[in-house]
Amino acid sequence: MEMNKLTKRKLELFALEPPKYLVKWRSRSCTSTLTGFRLIALLLVLCSLSVSCQNVEFPGLECRVKSIDGPIDNVGGTWQLVRVKTSNMENGRAGEIDYSCKDILYSFSTDGTVEVLGGGVEYVPDTGTYDYELTLTPFGRPDGYTLKIGSRTWACFIEPGNMTLDASGLDGEIFELVRI
Repeated sequence: MEMNKLTKRKLELFALEPPKYLVKWRSRSCTSTLTGFRLIALLLVLCSLSVSCQNVEFPGLECRVKSIDGPIDNVGGTWQLVRVKTSNMENGRAGEIDYSCKDILYSFSTDGTVEVLGGGVEYVPDTGTYDYELTLTPFGRPDGYTLKIGSRTWACFIEPGNMTLDASGLDGEIFELVRI
């Protein structure tokens, strides 16, 4: 089956110079694709900026608790208890209780007292006012402290937006708090 000369000539011309409607369609398609990529890139940048501006201190919580930054050498201010991790050497079980949706607050004053609000639940002291003492830990991590609240003592690690109270070495609990 042989092509006639006129059909052959049309195909040659089409290969050299496609019709204008096809060129316009291709350029619009490329432009819209580039615009789409720009839009996606802009959205990714905005999302990453919004995430970096929010302090997410402890992942995996039921409710999000936004923290504020503060000094890492004192506990002054208000902290919300968000999670208690337990380990029991007697039965070998570990557990975790999420308190992020509850308002269990520790308000540390400069006069050496802490007011616990919303307490009285499992592992948390009763609501009330207690004496506290924060001392530099002479061993372990260089940023470590010892925090004594009432008669309980924890290894204490303070970061700008969160604090971990760790008594797991004494078969106790680990408290995770967020500065609010």
